[in-house]
Amino acid sequence: MSHHAPNASVVGWLRPNIPGRGLPAPESPVRQWAIRSIAVLALTVTVVYLVWRAGWTLALDVWWVSVPLLVFEVHAAIGLALFTFSLWDIDRRPATHDASTIPGRVAVLVPTYNEGLEVLTPTIAAAVAMRLNHETWVLDDGARPDVERLATELGARYLARPTHEHAKAGNLNHALGVIDADFIAVLDADHVASPDFLVRTLGYFDDPRLALVQTPQDFYNVDSFEHEGGGVNRAATDSARSERFHEQALFYRILQPGKNRWGGAFWCGTGAVVRVAALREVGGVATDTITEDIHTTIRLHRRGWRTAYHNEVLARGLAASDAATYQLQRHRWGTGAMQVLRKENPMIVAGLSLGHRPILSIMFEFVRMTPQLLATLTLLTNTRAAFQVSPKGRTGDGRRPNRVPRPLAAVLVASACAAAWYAATLMGASPTVYGNAWAVHAAFGWMLVNVSLVWLAIRRIRSSHYAAERRASVRFETNLQGRLGGIEAQVRDLSLTGARIELPTGHAMTLATRLVVIPAGEPPIELDGTVQSSFSAGNGRIMAGFEFDPGQTPGRARLARLLFEERAARLPTTVGALPAATTVPSAA
Repeated sequence: MSHHAPNASVVGWLRPNIPGRGLPAPESPVRQWAIRSIAVLALTVTVVYLVWRAGWTLALDVWWVSVPLLVFEVHAAIGLALFTFSLWDIDRRPATHDASTIPGRVAVLVPTYNEGLEVLTPTIAAAVAMRLNHETWVLDDGARPDVERLATELGARYLARPTHEHAKAGNLNHALGVIDADFIAVLDADHVASPDFLVRTLGYFDDPRLALVQTPQDFYNVDSFEHEGGGVNRAATDSARSERFHEQALFYRILQPGKNRWGGAFWCGTGAVVRVAALREVGGVATDTITEDIHTTIRLHRRGWRTAYHNEVLARGLAASDAATYQLQRHRWGTGAMQVLRKENPMIVAGLSLGHRPILSIMFEFVRMTPQLLATLTLLTNTRAAFQVSPKGRTGDGRRPNRVPRPLAAVLVASACAAAWYAATLMGASPTVYGNAWAVHAAFGWMLVNVSLVWLAIRRIRSSHYAAERRASVRFETNLQGRLGGIEAQVRDLSLTGARIELPTGHAMTLATRLVVIPAGEPPIELDGTVQSSFSAGNGRIMAGFEFDPGQTPGRARLARLLFEERAARLPTTVGALPAATTVPSAA
């Protein structure tokens, strides 16, 4: 199956490239040596410090304070050691081959439950348009007729199951009993894939014991709650906005590649290709926990299967737009981790190598405090948690700020009380006497650092920018030619639900009309809709807010390709960063 990429001039007008295309260049020997030396030095200093702490500073007369503090410091040291161990070599890559020579049938699966058509349209359209022969299946646990029509109109197949147990895992397992495939690519309902997704991943399966290839998760809504500076500086250049760091980048671009040393990358639920025979050998996708991806990976590794990580962004989805969605995700992930720890503890279960066993655990740490505490309680209660789908698209009609989580409020109150007691003691107004004043002053200073981080976390949670999302589809800045009701115009931003259009003055504005978007070198895209608002742009021109009418699937699909595939068009068509023996077919 083939398709053509947007014209180069159109690509230049659309959103700038989001970081991540291509495999990253390996670290230079000098940089690698420097990083490893610093890590070893830090570990050495930490060990010396802990020996000194345990042997010369432990106050056993107040052991209920001193021992827990020492345990916390040992915990931090173990985390540093595991971090160093995991990141010792992040450039190890398994060999890959020409993807077109890998025998077998391929199915691209898009599980969905309640995501809107605006979210699903670009995902399905991009999945259908992937290079290499495959079938695209929409697995709808909502059994919605409009989703079935959308899938059919876009060239995908539709599957709904009669029962709905085990959420996403059960949906995938039902599909495995219906679909005839040797490999399945799984994409969440909001993840829009590159046309080269299969080209870049299938080649690894030349290894007969390879069960899975995972790619990084990245996001196209760069103003999300998870992104650095998300939308605060609206005057920033497109290039600067596209370079925003997001909170999951460390895990997906650094920690996961480090697992290639042991063939131990784990499935992250989306953006992956899985060998069906391996899944069947472990009984399908795990349904005992609500983090079916990591649980299934553990079972695969226990049976001797290997996994690989391809460190190139080949699909982008929707990051959490507000604090509530972010904490819902982390609560589900944390609860699932506790369930896995209880049911199939990777530290003690048989069949895993040493490299598979390390569990890796600063503002976002405070944001995650509430969901992590709630998730940890499930380890003790052994209650079965319900799978909660993270909201995508529109999550509310208003812009009310999110509530402050109670643990964060409690930390602020406790810190204020401690600061007041500290000040009273310094003035001689409390019964406390500080034997080592310098240690108390240092502790107070460290408390101020933590309070500052808590305050920043609360400010971010309460920010109106991260309130409930009113838009059903992310809008992308553009600079395209167009016509609104026959009037020549500039299309300044676009989504699958509407557009912002700049018009010359002196023209009568009609409410119901048609927008024609004119990509260079491409046939025009026509969409009917209604002008919902208009105002003076201050430069002698008028800005109009235009909302598309429902339906119009062919036009929306073309619009989705225009908006999303410009990233894929910028991906290199050859993989120059792979080992010399590696070959991947040209994307031409």
